[in-house]
Amino acid sequence: MRAVGAEDPTAADGVIDLLVSLGIDTFFGIPGGPIIPLFDAILTHPWARLIESRHETGACFAAMGYHRATGRIPAVVTTAGPGATNAVTGIVAASLERVPVLLICG
Repeated sequence: MRAVGAEDPTAADGVIDLLVSLGIDTFFGIPGGPIIPLFDAILTHPWARLIESRHETGACFAAMGYHRATGRIPAVVTTAGPGATNAVTGIVAASLERVPVLLICG
């Protein structure tokens, strides 16, 4: 799915290619640390869209709103450690409200 002449695809490119092929093409989150290769793959994928957030909990709630507005499944991408911990409140809310959100932690 990458452009002709692009550098060799990475594992992160493969993950984003797969998710986009499954219909998950909108990603919410904050780049940082070990998850940077995945953010690079999102930004360079022709059909993926990143909505950068200010906080991981806010990213989860924005993703929930996106699902409610579109019916599409979003992904939340966070870095390891505090990024993953900050996402817990929003992911628990999504689970309790039966809103599908994919969480990817670095």
